[in-house]
Parts: sequence; C-alpha cells; structure tokens
Amino acid sequence: DKEKVDSFRLVLSALGPAPVVLKEAETFVKGKEPDIAMVREAGEIALRAAEGIVVQNASTSKSYRVKMAAIMAGRAVEEALGLETSHATQHKGRR
Repeated sequence: DKEKVDSFRLVLSALGPAPVVLKEAETFVKGKEPDIAMVREAGEIALRAAEGIVVQNASTSKSYRVKMAAIMAGRAVEEALGLETSHATQHKGRR
C-alpha cells in the first residue's frame, strides 16, 4: 500500500509581485495516494493560477512563463512525492 499525502504545499514565485500559495493544489493532493495523475493535475492548477498572476517581463513572453510555471510545478510535485519522472515533465537534457 502506498502512503497517502498528509501535508502538501505548492507555491509559485518569481511570476508576479509576490509568491502565491496554491490552496487548490493542496486541497487536491492532501489525503490521496501519490500518482502521476496527481502531478498532471497539480501542473494544471499551477497553469491556471499563473495565467492570472504573471507580470509582463521584457526578456520572456507571458505565455512562456505560464507554460514553464506548470512544467516546474509538475517537476516539484514529482520530486516531493518521490515519483519517477514522467515524460510529460522531463527536460530534454535530463536522464
């Protein structure tokens, strides 16, 4: 039996004026067994949140920063939950 997640917090930072705690992700993950579907949903939650908070930056586009927020959130969740890296969030240079 896999253990269930009893504590979880996902925070987006460096996208807007202040870090944002994703309460929706915490609610979704808490009390469930870790799996790849959980990683994907946490990434989607981060994507939706990032779309509303990303500030325009001259060096990168808003769409790129939103996409990267979702990818990095997924990777962080995978690592925190001890899951094997999925192809969906794997960086091309990473093995």
